[in-house]
Amino acid sequence: MASTPEQFMTVTRRHEEARRTRLSVLARISDLCERGQRAKAIPTLMANLMADPDVAGIHLWQLDSAMFGTSRYKAKKLIREVRERTHDTSHDKDGTVTVGWALDSPEHSVRMVTWLWLVARREGMANITPPVGFPYSLLYDDVADAGMGDWDAPIEDDDDDDGGDEDEEWEPRDGEDETV
Repeated sequence: MASTPEQFMTVTRRHEEARRTRLSVLARISDLCERGQRAKAIPTLMANLMADPDVAGIHLWQLDSAMFGTSRYKAKKLIREVRERTHDTSHDKDGTVTVGWALDSPEHSVRMVTWLWLVARREGMANITPPVGFPYSLLYDDVADAGMGDWDAPIEDDDDDDGGDEDEEWEPRDGEDETV
């Protein structure tokens, strides 16, 4: 079905309004960061996102640039790292992923959390060391580099329950069947 000129103009106006909304939010976030109120940037983003779904269209590289003056190249490189750490299988290009992509679902919100953590680490704002046994410790690969764990080391079992030596071959006891 072909669109009429009126429908085309309506859609065009709607796209322009959404673009202005996103630019306005980015300008507010940039202004907060320039005034030393960077801690208010993400809450401002989330409040605006709740009020207007068009905000979900902000590209993550644009948000990084507004908050830290990061180049597009450097921001996209960080997004690539987020995608690798979260094992993202989406087909979106690094430069096109948005806030909506990062908060797509509760399962995908790990994307936003990982992005925030990597940005904070890059900017020297956070030195997070997860506790041993933390279920998402693979996201924090520098922990092994910091001496907090050796992921390739064999597991040592000092106490064995049967009191035997693990290196010896197992032999059935009298009356036990050798087949399992």
